[in-house]
Amino acid sequence: MYKMLSVEYRKMISGRTLLVSISLGVLISIINVIENQSFVTWFLEGAMIGTSFSTINLYVRWIGVDQLTLGSSIFFFIFPLLAAIPYSWSYLSEKQQGYTNHILVRAKQKNYFVAKYIMVFFSGTIAVVIPIIINFALNALVCPNSTPHVLNLLTPIGQGSFFSKVFYQQPLLYCVAACFLYAFWGGVCAVVALTVSLFVKKPLFAMMSPFVFAVGGDFLRQLLVTPTSTTKFETSPLALIRATSYNMNPAWYLISIILGLILATFSIVYLKGSKNEIL
Repeated sequence: MYKMLSVEYRKMISGRTLLVSISLGVLISIINVIENQSFVTWFLEGAMIGTSFSTINLYVRWIGVDQLTLGSSIFFFIFPLLAAIPYSWSYLSEKQQGYTNHILVRAKQKNYFVAKYIMVFFSGTIAVVIPIIINFALNALVCPNSTPHVLNLLTPIGQGSFFSKVFYQQPLLYCVAACFLYAFWGGVCAVVALTVSLFVKKPLFAMMSPFVFAVGGDFLRQLLVTPTSTTKFETSPLALIRATSYNMNPAWYLISIILGLILATFSIVYLKGSKNEIL
């Protein structure tokens, strides 16, 4: 198993698609930084005299919390695609090229699929977390480091939100927790694409599948449910990916969904992959 993990890791980390996904994520996240720099300059020039500094503080403006900037909106809209680009297509591509048959002559089929699942998951985590961490670091250069205020209307974190108590008491710890949340969501999006690749013939279809599911789920939520109440749990896939949400998304709720998706996708990949007659 260790040898197979090592092989999959080298293939994943050396691929150009990982660099493409990270670079695209960083470029989009920089849009958020530019917008924040412009807003902070406007604030400091006196356009917002009398307003608390919590309006422009780092913990409110970085991409992991902000819901107002174009950069943040674009980043989380294509979040599932960014996670799937690096390596989710690899199984289907290797199968079509005959590489999988070559590997399975030397390794157990179950080990191959377990290693593939782990590395696809890992590729999704680093593809989305690296741009988010870079965004936080760049925003720290332009936004003041002040304590978030519970009455700040620009902060969409209220009772029932992901780690809401931690945010107002230890905002840096909240940012760390949010990064872990995004890492797991990135991994989930990637393995959803891997799971789909077991049933389709085009790598592009598999890679696009988590994006299609997220956007389609969001469309259905808006079509069937009017998002006016802030007392119900969030159901939109695009909104659930975020640490912040206009509806309730407590930590236990998000963790349950993530663990459920991991269990479901791993079971399908393991059972379907193990029975799949590749040779």
